[in-house]
Amino acid sequence: MKYFQILPKLVVTDPKGNSKIFTNLMARNSIIPSLFNTPLIFYSYDIQESDTPELIAHKYYGFIERFWLVLFSNQIMDPQWEWPMNYSVFNKYLEQKYTNDDVMGLHNYQKTITTIDNASGTSSSEIFEIDDDTYNTLVESTVTYNIPNSSSVTVSITKQIINNYTYELDLNESRRNIKLINKNYVEQIEKEAQRLMGLYVS
Repeated sequence: MKYFQILPKLVVTDPKGNSKIFTNLMARNSIIPSLFNTPLIFYSYDIQESDTPELIAHKYYGFIERFWLVLFSNQIMDPQWEWPMNYSVFNKYLEQKYTNDDVMGLHNYQKTITTIDNASGTSSSEIFEIDDDTYNTLVESTVTYNIPNSSSVTVSITKQIINNYTYELDLNESRRNIKLINKNYVEQIEKEAQRLMGLYVS
């Protein structure tokens, strides 16, 4: 299904009384909310350096026209800024946004608290932005707590200075992990999209 073909049409009359038909590019809908709240219909995918929504749609769904499913399932409205940049584009972006001195300049200070369950080996981390006074007085530490009738937990506190380059790189890389809709549900979603968009045709 070609996404732009299902978008509703608008009839616009110009000052001279001439009517023209335009595609309503701003039309949106909510497709099968209960389906999208079920994590089992998705699987995780890491965007590669050369990947585009169209290329991923071709690799997984067999048709580049289904690129909109890649964007829709990740709530990406603006792929120009919400899709991870490749190495070349990322460097040009930095050159335009920062001077040579600013790119390695201070962006913020961070405190990270990492908790490890020593029985299962699972860990979780929380990152907090802190001010310079808190950073200067914060003492890094690692402490293991024994829990009665259970395992032990190790908690580590670390601090870090984040420069503009690291901030921009982490932000860009955080966009690489996306979710793809199981191909078994694609036809159902396409039919629902066509039905819902039809409600807006005028």
